[in-house]
Amino acid sequence: MSGRSEARDVLNVLIAWSGVVLHEFIPPGGLTAVVEFSRHSEPPRWIEPPEPGCYQEVYIFDRHVVTALTQRRVAQELRKMGVEGKTLFAGTCRGRMGFMHQDFVVHEGRLTPRSSVPEPEGLLDRYLVGLVGLPASGKSFLRRVLEGLAREEDPELQGAFSAYKWSDAFMAELQDRLGRPSTPKELMEAGWRFYQEVESKNPLVVAKRFLELENRRAMQDRARFLVVEGFKNPDAARYVSRRLDRPLILIAIHREEEERKREVANRKHPDDFFDEERLKLLRAMGVEEIIAAADFRIDTTGCRIEYDNKEGVCRIQLTRRFLDGLWEALGWILCLPESERPRLEKRVTRAIGRIAKEKGFSPDVQILER
Repeated sequence: MSGRSEARDVLNVLIAWSGVVLHEFIPPGGLTAVVEFSRHSEPPRWIEPPEPGCYQEVYIFDRHVVTALTQRRVAQELRKMGVEGKTLFAGTCRGRMGFMHQDFVVHEGRLTPRSSVPEPEGLLDRYLVGLVGLPASGKSFLRRVLEGLAREEDPELQGAFSAYKWSDAFMAELQDRLGRPSTPKELMEAGWRFYQEVESKNPLVVAKRFLELENRRAMQDRARFLVVEGFKNPDAARYVSRRLDRPLILIAIHREEEERKREVANRKHPDDFFDEERLKLLRAMGVEEIIAAADFRIDTTGCRIEYDNKEGVCRIQLTRRFLDGLWEALGWILCLPESERPRLEKRVTRAIGRIAKEKGFSPDVQILER
């Protein structure tokens, strides 16, 4: 451990009973807190709450760490509770992402700085990334950005993302059971009927269909990040995560409601004609619960994509807030240091430009810093 802190200036936070097992590795004399917490489900329950205040160091211990996102969430909760200080992650690891985000790991029977420990062999390094949000929030846009990044020559990005649409499985199952809707009104009615007669009684029916689509393509996909746009409820996402043996990472896409409604009116998808009714259906399915459970939040408010057919130009407007949220998510899951942020942003803008070029337009990307 760091030798610069007095024991009384240290707070040790043990996550659930898994973290308690690591009690022997905490520095003696410091204050201890214990929290029971599982991501994507219930909020943290403090079994032994911390004392608010400023500490020189706050160690968050967990065992069998896969993504380190539980430690990250606990760190956020501590700040809300008035606990301040340099936050350090410590524990044992089962996933490469979790290992890369530790400051200390248990190595050869003692707590050792992670930077001095060779990366263990056999760490899990494939993940399920769910893009969740309301209609017209920007989920499809982000999915296409990730698809574009996967075509970069950078070895860290090339082939890293493989994308899927949850609606493909939903519509396939709906049409098999109820037939193909021919009008937007029929689509909305069929959606409600499918939910009431089928999905409300078997919440995993679409998840099972998803895993069977395209000759079980998702089951055979070897990309590091399998990206699914449009999960509607937490249970289905967790089921797919377990079946694929890929830890679940949720990214919520948000757009301010007034702007979201304008986007709905402009894009004119078949179900956009019944947006209010669609929102009621999505809420019944559990979309608000899965959005609330997200690990990251990306705000697309103020972002624009406009195609000028006359000039053959695609004008793309991105906000600094969008790029900040994107960096927070991608920087974490790719385990990138802050110094890599400008480089990643260049690749993101290039990937967005590639979307325009594939449609036959010249990209004109503008970033609004404020």
